[in-house]
This record gives sequence, C-alpha cells and structure tokens, in this order.
Amino acid sequence: SRCATGAKVKGVAAVRQAMQGVSAGDVLMPLRQFMPLPSGDGRLAWMPGYLGEPECFGIKLLSLFPGNPRVGLSSHVGLYVLYESAHGRPVAIMEASALTAIRTASASVVATQALARPGSNTLAILGTGEEARSHIDAFQAVRPFERVIVWGRNPDAARECAEYALGAGCAHVEVAATVAAAAAAADVICTVTGSPTAILHGRDVRARQQAGIREQCDAREAEFARIGAGFGQDTGAERERRHADGESAIAAFDGGEIGVAARHGRLLGERHSGSATQPNDVTSPVVP
Repeated sequence: SRCATGAKVKGVAAVRQAMQGVSAGDVLMPLRQFMPLPSGDGRLAWMPGYLGEPECFGIKLLSLFPGNPRVGLSSHVGLYVLYESAHGRPVAIMEASALTAIRTASASVVATQALARPGSNTLAILGTGEEARSHIDAFQAVRPFERVIVWGRNPDAARECAEYALGAGCAHVEVAATVAAAAAAADVICTVTGSPTAILHGRDVRARQQAGIREQCDAREAEFARIGAGFGQDTGAERERRHADGESAIAAFDGGEIGVAARHGRLLGERHSGSATQPNDVTSPVVP
C-alpha cells in the first residue's frame, strides 16, 4: 500500500540520518550486552543508544531464541523504550522484533544506495525468514531491482519467499539451488540467514559485486567466510568494537586485499576511496 511504502521510505531516511550522526559524533552506541540463559541456547540482550538530532535516547531489550521460528515465533522477542532527553521520561514503547527487521533492512538499502554500481539490477537474498521478507519490502519500496534471486536451505521455504517477493511487486523472481548460483548471477548480495556457520565464501563473490553481510545478534560466527584475506581476523570482539564505533567495515577488495574500512555515514556524504570505483573491486558493508 502507499502508506506502507511511505513508512519504509521514512525508515530508510531515518537510518541514513542516524549513520551520518554516527560519523559526526552525535550518536552514542555502547557495546551490546548479552546474558546467556542456563537452559537451552536462549540469551537476553540489551542495547542502549543516544541520538543527538533529534535528541533522544533509548534501549532495546531482547530475548534471543534461535529455535523460535520452528514454532512460528520470531527469534527476536522484546521491547524498545524511547526517552525524551529534557527530563528522561519514556515517551514510547515499541515491539522490538518488527523494529529490528525494519532497521536492518533499511540499513541494507542505505548501504546499497551508497555502494552499488550504476546499473545494478539483480538482487540475491540468501535466507528465507522474516529478515528476508523485510529486505524484499524495503528494497521494493525504495530501490527496486529488476530481478530477485532467493536461496534457502529449505526448498519449500525458498519457494514461499519467492512467492512473497512476487506478491510484493518484484518483476522477476527465481529460486537458486545453491549460494554459489545465486551469487554468480547477482549484482548485490544480501545474507539474511543468521547462520552460525559460513554460507557465502570468497570464491562465490566476483568483481563488481556488493555483498551486504548482516551480523545477527544470535549468530555466533560471521555469516561469510573470508571474502578477501583481510577478514581472517574478524573476531566476535572485533565485530562488537565496530558496532560500538559505528563502523560499517565497508571494504573494497582488489585481488583479495582489503582496500579500506570506513564508516557508513562518511560514505553517504561523499564518494569514499573505498567505494567500488575500480574494475575489480567488491564492496562489502557489514550491517549489525
């Protein structure tokens, strides 16, 4: 609907503004904190933050249960509380899983707007869950692709996700049998599986591609393996440091070497030297 599309456009604009605020030093983002629960693989997470313009602060409280989708529930369940800065009063309480899906997809769109090469018309979505659908919706509203390729471990889920994309208005949608096949045909790749093991490898990514790697709270390892030798030391602690510093780990690769890592916000204001401007570059925004 027109209302839903307008909301997604506003969401992308808000994320863009926030990223620019990070680069300008107007945002505070302490490290995310996690408390493992004694039984099972669930965790409690809390994520505070402060925004300088418009001035406000808040905290997201989440329970992270990776097995929830098997019983029809979101893996991220919780609340976001927003406070005004003059007197510290709470002004809004929001359901967190929908907010997380909107924010993450919006960040991927912002990164694509900044980094994708002109003429990029094929999007690969690696994953079939709620984040896959939110990415499809956000891209379709703000930066539509002529062709969308879906891959998932479960063929039935992949077909359902492809049908969702068609229903969202994507012109041409297909299902890929493998990650390598999806990546080979794409200009932009978004990983949205939350996989604890690598699914996207350096050998799958070719020159002139943008690989959007989403780092999920309950993913214990990076979702891709060594796209360029420089990611070999990409530890969990390093990813948390990047999150706290607001760094996007946007990297340009030429022959497997990292050219530069820069902040999203800085790239939005100017064409950074790390953007994929050379014939053999691959840009890779890591979206926390």
